[in-house]
Amino acid sequence: MERMNNKPKWMAVKRACCSLFPLTCILRRHSSCRYLVDTVAGDPEVLQADAETYYEKLLKQSSSAPDIFSIPGGEKVKLEDSCVCFVPLYRNSPTCKMLLLTDPQDKETVLALYMNQRWWPVEDVVKTADPSRDGLISVQTLGERIVLFVLNCIIFGMPEENSSNGAFFLPHSATECAKILWRNGEAVAFYSVKMKVCLKYLQAYPEEQKRLWEVEAPGDWSQRVNIWLKIQMESSLSGRHGIHS
Repeated sequence: MERMNNKPKWMAVKRACCSLFPLTCILRRHSSCRYLVDTVAGDPEVLQADAETYYEKLLKQSSSAPDIFSIPGGEKVKLEDSCVCFVPLYRNSPTCKMLLLTDPQDKETVLALYMNQRWWPVEDVVKTADPSRDGLISVQTLGERIVLFVLNCIIFGMPEENSSNGAFFLPHSATECAKILWRNGEAVAFYSVKMKVCLKYLQAYPEEQKRLWEVEAPGDWSQRVNIWLKIQMESSLSGRHGIHS
């Protein structure tokens, strides 16, 4: 029994290395996994030009041997002209567009987005490998604007378009203030303040002007902004810019 317990030290080292090897692989794989929001940068118009170049090549390819896009889950979709389309990223700004891939069986279902010379599945567009993206964060980068578009117009917006009152989410403008809620490496919600809507409401009900606030958690006074005051300040700044221009 004593001889059996005194195993060579190299065997213990070998076992330790074997047990650590899968973990090392997982860590390496995780560190190299970066999503669109973590990588996209540069001029939106340059990225659009790249998408247009790709689209032209797509039109010229042989219909007998089209490129294939594999959807997470195993299904494969042919990359054909009938399944792709350009849509504006921003409201009232047709110069910045994105190339989308739609389901051949259901044109209202978006499957992927073309950016940085590759197709990104919709479910990957709203993911991040950056641990600092956690909680409610202001939209600032181009990648975050794209995530906002996907949340607003593709994931949440499409069902709203068929609502009984005809209301649906329009794309945000390029300068519209918005925030995304990130949880466990994924964008799960967003909110934006529609100043024109708020203005009409507060003008119609002036007694609410002191009651409507934009509040960030945990809600200290330094994290609160009165909406009516914010509208007045933005209007004042817009007037000044108009005078100087």
